[in-house]
Amino acid sequence: IMESFLRQNIVPQELNCERPIAELIHERFGVSSLTESDVTLGLGVAPLFTAALEVIKESRQSVILPTGAYGYFNAACDYIDVSHSILTTSEKHDFKVTANELDVALSAQPAHWLYINGPVVNPTGAVYSTGELIDIMQVLRTHKCGLIMDTVFSGLEFNKKHTGVHLERHREMTGHLESDISILLLGGLSKELAAGGLRFGWAASSDKALVSGLRGKLSASPHSTVRYAARKVYAALNEPENPLHSHLESQREKLRNRSKMLCEHLTRLGWEVVKPEGGLFVCASPRKYLNGIAQSADSNARTSAADSIADAIFKSTGLLINGSTWTGLPGYLRFVVSVEENEFASAVKKLQEFDSNWHMEQH
Repeated sequence: IMESFLRQNIVPQELNCERPIAELIHERFGVSSLTESDVTLGLGVAPLFTAALEVIKESRQSVILPTGAYGYFNAACDYIDVSHSILTTSEKHDFKVTANELDVALSAQPAHWLYINGPVVNPTGAVYSTGELIDIMQVLRTHKCGLIMDTVFSGLEFNKKHTGVHLERHREMTGHLESDISILLLGGLSKELAAGGLRFGWAASSDKALVSGLRGKLSASPHSTVRYAARKVYAALNEPENPLHSHLESQREKLRNRSKMLCEHLTRLGWEVVKPEGGLFVCASPRKYLNGIAQSADSNARTSAADSIADAIFKSTGLLINGSTWTGLPGYLRFVVSVEENEFASAVKKLQEFDSNWHMEQH
């Protein structure tokens, strides 16, 4: 960013983010059919998704979102008044969408677009494999439904072998040389680089009508200073030997170790944990404190009970945890592990403190 302010006579090629982004999409997601002309830039994923929703609304189309989808996207559907439904996901699959669940949901209530976080799921940190995504796309093709995949947590997989998927493999498996599934990929820099101040996002699709409509709905685009920085970052991500990769690997190692430590601590305290395979968060249910409500079939009751525990932890220790209403996962709260070292250590102590106080109150 500083360099872009200090430099003089920057040529247009130095502001071309679209080409390295298209290369990243090819390498990381296995979509070779997209070119730089299919990439649209925006001030983060959220405004790009909002613009896409406006196009979807004008086309009188509908969206299906899984439970646990980032709250903004559900709220955006409500705000823009786009017809949408919720696909209930299950604990046994780490709240990922499965092909069978999707088939049942679309058979009961058809939709034009499925929204998911992938390959890394927000907020659980579960990771879709290529096989799981291909199975989902097979169902989408059967039901003539498109895919919107928010990839913003891509690159934060803890295990290198999980990094990268091949979304076009469904063509090879079905014999369809041309995909009849509309795919819209969304992504950005802020999560992978832990750079929340970089309001930069991209959308990519070979659906020309969707791309044209989306560009017409965007009210702003990234400043040239951010474009200059983003181009250099994406170019570095596309170079296997670039020093940036070792820095990002050390960052992932820290996230992996913290997540493991927190999961083990929560398990010892009687929480039910969704063990993440990537991302910045840990989701867990405070089942020991819920007095049997955790097993209730009433999702609203589980949500309310978990929210009350999050509130009690905050009031007694000052530790702030995202509630179940926020996560969209009944009975589950969200912990952020991408914090300062002293904050993380303090949070672990506060959880122990709350547990000790709870035991004293029970007796």
